[in-house]
Amino acid sequence: MSSRQYAPPLRINLKPSRLLSTFIISTHTLTLGVLWLSPLQFAINSLLTLVLIISAFLSLKRHVFENHRIQEIIHDSDRDWQLIIGDSKEVYAELQANSYRHPFISILNFKTEDKERYSAILLPDNVDRESFRRLRVLLF
Repeated sequence: MSSRQYAPPLRINLKPSRLLSTFIISTHTLTLGVLWLSPLQFAINSLLTLVLIISAFLSLKRHVFENHRIQEIIHDSDRDWQLIIGDSKEVYAELQANSYRHPFISILNFKTEDKERYSAILLPDNVDRESFRRLRVLLF
């Protein structure tokens, strides 16, 4: 009979997600379409368009392209969470209760000891299947 105490650590390597990129671009594009169909003045539409473009850029940069995003999540048998951010920064964090778990997507919210917050969006295309399954079993 195996014990969770002796289980190997769960290592989740995160890759950039095409599904997430597509979702971010699609939602911002659809919002732009609705915005331009609304009866607002041209100046307001232009300002809101600029805001949406900046929002799309920042969302893609933060969750898909940035080197400072979470690269790996490690959960050991002592219930500790370790985040590898960028290429070398390692931090210990606490998984927050407001994390979202679903069979298709998981959004893990972490808070570090120095009160920094990190989020990891896990989709089937940016995590290997076995790690994603083990994570869902661990969290549910």
